[in-house]
Amino acid sequence: MENRRVLARAANTGISGFIDPAGRVLDPTPLMEAAAVVRELPLLDCRTLYTRFGDVFAAACLIIAVAAALWARVGRRQRNNFSLN
Repeated sequence: MENRRVLARAANTGISGFIDPAGRVLDPTPLMEAAAVVRELPLLDCRTLYTRFGDVFAAACLIIAVAAALWARVGRRQRNNFSLN
């Protein structure tokens, strides 16, 4: 879904089907039953935000979280030192 691509999934014993660019499952087959489904799939060439930047957002969130945790720890340590004086 992050890349807005169509997916055709085939499984021996699981659910087979198609997944549209929005992540919706189309024409799923039942579990453990032989079935055949045919569907035309579009070839998309658009580039999504995730395709362009990948996990930059996740890395930025991690850096911000670590910085906030360190800042909170330093602030707590300074408050404890101040209260002892």
